[in-house]
Amino acid sequence: MRVPILLLQLSALSLMVSSCGNDIDNARTVDVMVNGNCSMCEETIEAAGTQDGVSLVDWDRKTRHATITFDSTRTNEHTVLKRIANAGYDNQEFIATDEAYAARPQCCQYQRTGKVVNPPSPEDTRHGH
Repeated sequence: MRVPILLLQLSALSLMVSSCGNDIDNARTVDVMVNGNCSMCEETIEAAGTQDGVSLVDWDRKTRHATITFDSTRTNEHTVLKRIANAGYDNQEFIATDEAYAARPQCCQYQRTGKVVNPPSPEDTRHGH
């Protein structure tokens, strides 16, 4: 019996996706809240926190949850969150400077609430692009 090509392709894709975080030795994973609105925020947050072989950030704009995987012998959650704040994004550990926040494009300027980071409200339409 032949296995359909699509099934083989899906299996290969699943294997590739599940192994993405495996490039980080001594991996530790945490979930944190990070403010932001849109796909540009997602790109910037992930780029600010990700370092090859050291840390990987995956941010969800709908929930404002970031999954951070890092090599616990080379960095820590606080260092990654500080880099994200330096890029202009408040998170549950650090508040971005006013200058870093102001440098974000208008669509990326969320309502600043201090260290309380909540999912966007239904009436907040800026997170939808």
